[in-house]
Amino acid sequence: ICCYHLGKTKEALVYINASIGTNPALSQSYKTKAAILKHMNQIKESQDCEETAAQIENENERKNLLTQEFVEKQANELKSKIENYEEKTAYFNDKLKERPTDASLYSQKAAILIDLEQYHEAIFCCNKALRLNPNEKNAIKDKSRALFALGRYEEALDCIISID
Repeated sequence: ICCYHLGKTKEALVYINASIGTNPALSQSYKTKAAILKHMNQIKESQDCEETAAQIENENERKNLLTQEFVEKQANELKSKIENYEEKTAYFNDKLKERPTDASLYSQKAAILIDLEQYHEAIFCCNKALRLNPNEKNAIKDKSRALFALGRYEEALDCIISID
């Protein structure tokens, strides 16, 4: 743009073309090129650059809308997952108050926690279940899954091996 303002239009075009070559998705570069070409009375080429700039802006707008829709969908899924988590954990917490020695309830709660990527909490529930019932196979499997997700592979393998 500086070259253009100094009257060096051909040099300005070289720099603009280099900019377009580096990042062809920038509509502003095409708009600048269109202005320079228009100044040089290259009307057809100027119009082509303006059309390209408009196409890029339309495509960028479309991508932005798709991205926004995707983000909103992810946010809604996360919100639903959190609400589901709150409902299910509340359910299991109530049941565990009624039956605090039920190992299978701790194991079921752990499975939900793993789905929600709450691995440390899941391991806590699995350990509680295993203290109540060392043969609770689902607790062993879920503990192994949680340990694996945390990158604690040796411990995960030990859990699986411990199953009869």
